[in-house]
Amino acid sequence: MKRPFLTPLTPVTDFLAYYWLKQELVDFCRAHGLKTTGSKVAITDRIAQWLRTGQPPLEPITSKRKPGSAGPLLVALDAPITTRYTSGNAVRAFFTLVIGPHFHFTVGLMKFCKENPTKTFGDAVQYWQAEQLRKVDTSLRSEIGPQFEYNQYIRDFRADNPGASLPEAIACWKIKRSKRGDNRYSRADLTSTLDE
Repeated sequence: MKRPFLTPLTPVTDFLAYYWLKQELVDFCRAHGLKTTGSKVAITDRIAQWLRTGQPPLEPITSKRKPGSAGPLLVALDAPITTRYTSGNAVRAFFTLVIGPHFHFTVGLMKFCKENPTKTFGDAVQYWQAEQLRKVDTSLRSEIGPQFEYNQYIRDFRADNPGASLPEAIACWKIKRSKRGDNRYSRADLTSTLDE
C-alpha cells in the first residue's frame, strides 16, 4: 500500500505509520496554522496531537533574548563557550582559523556547545576533531538521533551490504519509506526492491 496524502482527515495511526520529510510536515503545519519550528520529532508530535484532538498543543512561551546577552561573545581556545553560544560568523572564523579551511559546523558540534557552556572553545575543537575521526573509523561512530531515520537506514544498509553502492541504498530507502511501518533497515528490504 502506497503512502496516503497527509490531510486534516488522515487518521493519526496512519500519520504515525509512515515516513514524512520534515519539509512536508512544516508545509502541513503552515497550511493549517500550526507552529512550524522545532525538531522533526517535535513537529511530528504537534501534528499527531492536532489530528487526534483538533487542537494544537500548548507551546511554552520563550524569549529570544538570553540573560546577559549584552556584548560580544569572546571566542578563544581557553574561553568558556557560555550560554550565549551561537554558530555565527565569528565562531565559524575562529574554528576555521584553528582547524583549517575544511572546517564545517556539524549537528554534533552545535549540540556539544549548547550542552556544555562551561567547557572551552578548545574543548569544542577537540570534540570536532574526534567527531571527524569517528566518521572514518566505523568502530568509533556516534549514535544517530532518532529523528535522522534516513541516515540510520543508509548506515545500516551499507554496513550489512559492504559491496552495495550508495544509489542502491537510497533506492531501498525510498521504497521502505513509502510503505506503512517502521523505517529501520531489514535484509528483507533487498527483496522488496527487486519486487518493485
